[in-house]
Amino acid sequence: MPIDALQKRWIIVSATAATVALAVYGWNLDAHPQGRTGGSIFGLWYGLVGSLLMVFAGLLAARRKLLRWRYAPSARWLLQGHVCLGLLSVVFLLGHSGFHWGGPLTKILWTVYGLTLVTGMAGLAMQKLLPRFWTSLAIEEMPYEQIPHACRLLQRHADRLLVEMCGAQHSLEEGAAPLREFFVRLARPYLAERYLRSSPLARPLEAQALFDSLKPQAGFDGVRSQFAELEHLCRRRRHLHYLANLHWWTNGWLVIHVPLALALLVLGLAHAAVALYY
Repeated sequence: MPIDALQKRWIIVSATAATVALAVYGWNLDAHPQGRTGGSIFGLWYGLVGSLLMVFAGLLAARRKLLRWRYAPSARWLLQGHVCLGLLSVVFLLGHSGFHWGGPLTKILWTVYGLTLVTGMAGLAMQKLLPRFWTSLAIEEMPYEQIPHACRLLQRHADRLLVEMCGAQHSLEEGAAPLREFFVRLARPYLAERYLRSSPLARPLEAQALFDSLKPQAGFDGVRSQFAELEHLCRRRRHLHYLANLHWWTNGWLVIHVPLALALLVLGLAHAAVALYY
């Protein structure tokens, strides 16, 4: 996977900061073999920096409001910072804890933190890899919000094709009944906004067999082009379903990641309050 200049800069900055943080932690460990607690000056500084890094990573959620500002960074810049600084916060928070799990609240905090990182990295991987997979299948791209409208257009186009096929010539009348039944019972419902997974047209091999079985009907030669267009519409509807699945897989993980991030924020504040109180 190629790395552009912006990603390279973020990686260099994050890797350098992580190296310095680990070096300082190692120096402090040599000076204090017993280690430092999270409540020590050293531990508090590491905890503060780690918390600020997580807050910065959380700014990605507010990017739409931030982008209204004249000098606000771009969404892409915030995304790279979200990833790199989110990972960098691991180093500082481990230094803050002295690489210990701590008490019950701290263990819950670490668990939520780990799940947030895992879901974030999994989502990032899906957003990078899945679009390339669908592109390799030669599936056209379309905004998710336009898919229902595209399905309605497919149905209207199919309705026009049926009128053309059934009224093309008198020789088709003998074979029009099976064609009309196929259209009303299978093709038109399949092209609807609600995708019919159980339809045989949803499976490429069965769909091809169905279309091939209708071609020997009487008068088919006069409507060959319209029938081929109807077959193309069904294939296009299947591709729109693939696009909807792609949207779900590349964005559905946020349903888990965002609540975890919010829970992490609440638990982090509770952890700080308990630490300062006691």
